[in-house]
Formats: sequence, C-alpha cells, structure tokens
Amino acid sequence: MTFDQFIDHVDTLYQTQAVSGDLRIGQIFFSELLVIKPELAEKIRGSMLDPFFKHRITQVTQDFVRANW
Repeated sequence: MTFDQFIDHVDTLYQTQAVSGDLRIGQIFFSELLVIKPELAEKIRGSMLDPFFKHRITQVTQDFVRANW
C-alpha cells in the first residue's frame, strides 16, 4: 500500500462509518497506521504529530508520515 492509498483508505473508512462522526478522522488515521505501519505509528504516538484526538490531519503530520513511509 502506498501512502496515497493509505490516505484514500482512511478517508473511505471515515466517510462510511455506520454513525457519522462516531470516530474522528485522526483516530482512524492513527489506528490504521498502527496496523499497517506500526513502527511509524510509534514514532508519532504522543507527539505533536499524533492526530488521534484531532478532527483533521495536519499537513505537517501528513508530510512526516509520507517522508517516513
């Protein structure tokens, strides 16, 4: 899976939730990253780049994840 495919995957999961807004986009992004690239997820866990509690993925986070993909 490429980074762009990962972003599409996360977006699809977010858009097709059974209950709209049940999970934050950042929560889905981090949880899926943990499954697909666990070492990379651990690099951002608890840092300013960690999107888990956010309602959007910052460009800085996307750039870091893409560069380390």
